[in-house]
Amino acid sequence: MCLFIHIRADGIPKQHAGWVTKQASEAGGAHLEALRQPKSEKGSLFSLGHGCACEFLSDNADWNAPYYRLDADQAGAIEKTLGTIRDASGTRTFSVHAAWMGEPAVHEPARERSASFAELLKDLLQARIANGVTYR
Repeated sequence: MCLFIHIRADGIPKQHAGWVTKQASEAGGAHLEALRQPKSEKGSLFSLGHGCACEFLSDNADWNAPYYRLDADQAGAIEKTLGTIRDASGTRTFSVHAAWMGEPAVHEPARERSASFAELLKDLLQARIANGVTYR
């Protein structure tokens, strides 16, 4: 029963993922973990938080809502971390996806849709992140 926020960054070679997590930390960003990837994968996969992203949720967050409410103080840290990833990705795009895993979330799976990075920044300013949306 956790919120996971995963970031796929094909423009960051997986051997540089540790460096990116360090850069995000030094920038005052949210905690970022590099996830293990199969040998065939060239890019990096990251997860926000310490194992899961529940630490970023506000006290009134609802996993069945279209948006997960974030702690306003944490939203700025998430934005800094995403800025670090954007800078490290160069001209290559990256994607961010938030999803609730496990019970007691009882809603039907959200219809997958994509949104822009600009929309993600707008959502973070409102201390929220969309449920089941991939930001690109």
